[in-house]
Amino acid sequence: MIDLHCHILPGLDDGPEDLETSLEMARLAAADGIRVIVASPHALNGVYQNSRETILQKVKEFRDALKAAGIPIILLPGADIHFDSDLEGKLERHEVLAVNDRTYLLLELPRQFLPPHLEDALFKLKVRGYVPILTHPERNVRLQTDLDVLGDLVSLGAVIQITAMSLTGGFGKRARHCARHWLEQGWVHLMATDAHSPKRRPPVLSGAVREVAKIIGLETAIKMVITWPKMVLFGRPLPEEILLNPPPSNPTKKHFLSRFFA
Repeated sequence: MIDLHCHILPGLDDGPEDLETSLEMARLAAADGIRVIVASPHALNGVYQNSRETILQKVKEFRDALKAAGIPIILLPGADIHFDSDLEGKLERHEVLAVNDRTYLLLELPRQFLPPHLEDALFKLKVRGYVPILTHPERNVRLQTDLDVLGDLVSLGAVIQITAMSLTGGFGKRARHCARHWLEQGWVHLMATDAHSPKRRPPVLSGAVREVAKIIGLETAIKMVITWPKMVLFGRPLPEEILLNPPPSNPTKKHFLSRFFA
């Protein structure tokens, strides 16, 4: 599996404080079946700035640590970018980092509200060749109170990523309800751990994959953590049919990977 959103780099944000804790997270991820992790520390949120250069250097250092520890994880660079009014300018100045330094951006919305002119900003990013991935919208209070607003953002080209723990109850009933509802609507395209620690917020996807399989079928669940994330890593467009015409639910259809999630 591929984890597109994980705060695994030590000492950069509210994730692990030291190298040993980061390595413990990597071991947990590997044991869960995760083989690729995008290291995505917070950026531009007013507390953790984390420039492109800083993240790239830390990724290089942690790759060396993973190799020395014998942990079978491929580590790639990224950033959990807080929505910023000057995001276009920062992209032009190469101050922020896209997923694997390609075309998809992990965008973190404020927790309590939606930024003014969000729709215009999403459109401008698309015009410039970037694809915005909205991370954990199920934890945004504004979107929780009006579930249909997310559909409007999807129609503008936003890709939606939910957090695994939201589906397994780790972020409460409202986040879980939103995630389930949007899955049923076909508005969710990706799932990631958004892990910060080995215990409280661990890098585990398998439990949430089982939950997604119950709602929309195992085949689509697998695509959300393998097929479509791989396209994101290489900057390839996601299939238009999942962005514009989501496939119908089919929870009874079998998949050859079902033995891993029985």
